[in-house]
Amino acid sequence: MQRLLFIITLLFSFHVFAEFTFIDNVSETDEKQNRLYNLLSADQCDELYDTISFKNKVISNTEIKYFKFIDFIELDPKKLQFSASFAEQAFKFSSNEVTSALFDFKSFDLTTLKIFRDIDALVKSDNSERVICSYDYGQSTQNKFPTLGVSINNALQLPQAISNDRINIYSDGSIEYLFLNHKYNLLKSDFNLRMFPFDRHKIIINFKYNVGENVKFTPSQEFVDTWVIEDENNFNNITVPNFTIEKAEFKNINSDLNQQVRLEFNLLRIYNSFFYTTILPMLLIIICTWFIYLAQTEQSRFSTTTGSIFAIIAINLTASNSLPELSYNTLYDVFFLICISSVLFTVSALIITIKISQRGYDINKMHNSLIIIHPLLVIIIGLLIITNIYPDFVNMLFEILI
Repeated sequence: MQRLLFIITLLFSFHVFAEFTFIDNVSETDEKQNRLYNLLSADQCDELYDTISFKNKVISNTEIKYFKFIDFIELDPKKLQFSASFAEQAFKFSSNEVTSALFDFKSFDLTTLKIFRDIDALVKSDNSERVICSYDYGQSTQNKFPTLGVSINNALQLPQAISNDRINIYSDGSIEYLFLNHKYNLLKSDFNLRMFPFDRHKIIINFKYNVGENVKFTPSQEFVDTWVIEDENNFNNITVPNFTIEKAEFKNINSDLNQQVRLEFNLLRIYNSFFYTTILPMLLIIICTWFIYLAQTEQSRFSTTTGSIFAIIAINLTASNSLPELSYNTLYDVFFLICISSVLFTVSALIITIKISQRGYDINKMHNSLIIIHPLLVIIIGLLIITNIYPDFVNMLFEILI
């Protein structure tokens, strides 16, 4: 019995010891992982910052890779301009000055050296880079680091309430300029609204870089992979209110005088809402006026026709609020003209048939003929006008139907 109790006590003690040892190991591993994923201490980052020294403070003879770019495009046809917002703009390059400073920084401190060895091992294990220090992109860091001037041609950058721009230093000595939540308004845009509400627009955004000589901008592999995925998903992660992205591409322009990255977006207006709130009601109104001739009394015919005129005008006033004053007619303007002309034709036909019936002709026979003639005239004349003035719309209509 005593042997049995001894064995049970021994097994229980071993179990408790093993469990606590496992917990300690897990806790130590978690603590190590958290420590390696975080930045270095503030004192260490200050020390590294003091050792960094750019002699000319100009980026030259290097390659800068750009990463994430755009997440929101907003077109404002009312003002004939558009804005582009960027959650992140990241530019990364390697520097001999930072690499040397980093070597000096970690060579004479055994604790720091051990931390970097752990970080290097972690980077090799999962092949992901680590940010060791991060600094505010302000006046102080601009005096220490080279200025990376990023601008958009013909655009005005909107002021930020709080700037969260950063300069990140990675464990391999590379530097990343991370610009967060920047928004640009293009001062002038050539919006062609002739096909409204089925209009397409090509938005071109040129990024210009004010840097040193012999600098080459290239897309990072992450940027290329993300672009391919976005292209396959129709750029669903880029928000474009009231429009959809049909096609997009980026171009790299590297020359001595023209360091640019060009983003091109082909946008198509989402016309469903406008169709159901404006075009369809107008179509229903003019279809109803085609059957006005079946009304029993002249008073009901004229009152219904007059109401149709005011209804079309009211719908048009609401639709016109989404457009600026233009020097040309849009597809919608032509459609409105056809609709209002059709209703006015009904008024004219009613007046003429009344005058003719006073000479002894049967007004009901004339009205029965107009029920067929009137729609045919509107459809034929309308199609002739639209196909001659807007052939692109006809092609697009065939694409939708087919």
